[in-house]
Amino acid sequence: MRPFGVPIAILLLWGLVITGCRSELVPSGQVAVYQGTQIVGRAEDFKLTDHHGAAVAPSDFRGRVVVLAFLDPKCTDVCPLTALNFRTVNEGLGPNAASMVFLAVNVNSAVNSVDDMAAATVKWGVDKLPNWHFLTGSEDELQ
Repeated sequence: MRPFGVPIAILLLWGLVITGCRSELVPSGQVAVYQGTQIVGRAEDFKLTDHHGAAVAPSDFRGRVVVLAFLDPKCTDVCPLTALNFRTVNEGLGPNAASMVFLAVNVNSAVNSVDDMAAATVKWGVDKLPNWHFLTGSEDELQ
């Protein structure tokens, strides 16, 4: 069995990058002040359609770790790197990957078909992850 340290460290580091939390060098004895958005309480549930055409809600995965990202299927820089991180974490967790799910929500309402999500999924190499869902919907649903 593999130790969890490295994959979890990758996931935590990736989470800091995604949230935009930037840490300044802090003199010894002082504490860095969090500069990001404070998250309090539970997120509201929502239901969108995944890249297979199935209706999916975060609540469908109660009891599992849900990693949530917001991606553009036409993105060519950050989104493929995010997908690479998902693959790396998934592979690093081995059989324990079944305890988590990766949800990506489409942010491009002009490119919002199931086929668009499926194409990005293949292009980014996450099409083989059974715990990956690229979610989309109408412009109103995505808002």
